[in-house]
Amino acid sequence: MAFTSAEEAQILDSLNFSTSKDVLKNTAGSPLEQLLNGLASDITEQLKVSLDNRGVNASYNLRQSIQPTHAIHSANEVSVSIQADYYWKFVEFGFNGWKTFRGAPNWSDLSIEQPKIQTWMIDRGITPRNGETMEQASFAITKYLKREGKEARPFFADVVNEKTIEYLKKPIEKLLRKSIEIRILEPWQ
Repeated sequence: MAFTSAEEAQILDSLNFSTSKDVLKNTAGSPLEQLLNGLASDITEQLKVSLDNRGVNASYNLRQSIQPTHAIHSANEVSVSIQADYYWKFVEFGFNGWKTFRGAPNWSDLSIEQPKIQTWMIDRGITPRNGETMEQASFAITKYLKREGKEARPFFADVVNEKTIEYLKKPIEKLLRKSIEIRILEPWQ
């Protein structure tokens, strides 16, 4: 993932620079904020495509929850974030079962509940086997997941990596005419 020269020029040309001092202002609507918002929107779309490519789309709820936040201004920083439903981390990193260790972190907030499994079954179009009720089928799936866990489906790591940092740095450095540092916080914080 990298901008072509034409794409980079298009992004920078689309910004309202006003004066060179405006570029560095830490205010709402600044060229820097516009650029960060555009880049966050682009990363958001790539995350959604990555989910689709990995087949993580039972209800599309996770996909729909991935959204960029508004820019936050502090003393010497402008930052943007991308948010998603809390369970994105269980998809990204997987989770361990009591029998099968999958190398996932030990999640203190992991809760596999039968009603959520029933909703998931409906979203996926999964029907109980002959003679089984929905409650029996969801109980069996819940029991299986608690025992075996779930493998990781790293849609986030597919998108947010060293290539992404370079992808983000180039237009920002060009705008600011300075070298910058990009910090990607621990994704589950």
